[in-house]
Amino acid sequence: MSTFNPRNKIATRSRLTEVRYEIRGELARRARELEGQGRKLIKLNIGNPGAFGFRAPEHLQDAIAGGIARTDPYTHQQGLPEAREAIAAFHKQRGTPNASPERVFVGNGVSELIDISLRALLNPGEEVLVPSPDYPLWSAATILNDGRPVYYKCDRDNGFLPDPEQIESLVSSRTRA
Repeated sequence: MSTFNPRNKIATRSRLTEVRYEIRGELARRARELEGQGRKLIKLNIGNPGAFGFRAPEHLQDAIAGGIARTDPYTHQQGLPEAREAIAAFHKQRGTPNASPERVFVGNGVSELIDISLRALLNPGEEVLVPSPDYPLWSAATILNDGRPVYYKCDRDNGFLPDPEQIESLVSSRTRA
């Protein structure tokens, strides 16, 4: 019978060696160390606008607070029907002809939705075009879902906009089939 020993390392999936996600890696450990020494750091990688003073508009905060009593711990797997209807109507008004609540998925954030989308659509070895510089989750989610990130540049000189010709050149013949 084996017993738990906190000094034993648990082997992680070998695929993780390809994931560079410094928000939780060595850079994050170093940031905690510096903060422990009393240094104040500005973290530009946390994806939480609230940390920088951005708040939801007051009318939205009021609507959320006012609806708490009517909420359940879980909702429809695609998100609240009312929210999906509003999103579909918004996109239909903007010219998306096939926008409908049945085709809308609402999640807890972009990170969750990217992972779910890649899990549903990506086959092992398929390529995913990813902007560079990128948010590390995009590469990590691609790799962890057995895909291969292919990077296109978003240069400062071009206002960080992608070059359509470069993107076209990166689409492989396997993808075009």
